Amino acid sequence: LTIAYSVRDESSWRYDNEVRMRVRIGMRKLRRKVRNMIADALDDRDIMEEKIELRLKCNRAAVTAVEIIRKIMSKKRPVESTQVDNFKRARME
Repeated sequence: LTIAYSVRDESSWRYDNEVRMRVRIGMRKLRRKVRNMIADALDDRDIMEEKIELRLKCNRAAVTAVEIIRKIMSKKRPVESTQVDNFKRARME
């Protein structure tokens, strides 16, 4: 019985090594791109959260201001009515 070996010539061996190296380099570049994309996405998320928090603070401040103005307006006493106002009020009743 003869044993057959698959013998590679030097050129095909070199070509396979080059292909492997290109694939490795490409994978490294892709990993780097993915890391950068993830970092950018996380930064964008942080910026968006900060903007949302700022909007919420502004909205809370606006609501508080409206409530304070409403309380002040409700505490103001009406000015004494004149005779014309009394006459109009009497006609309406």
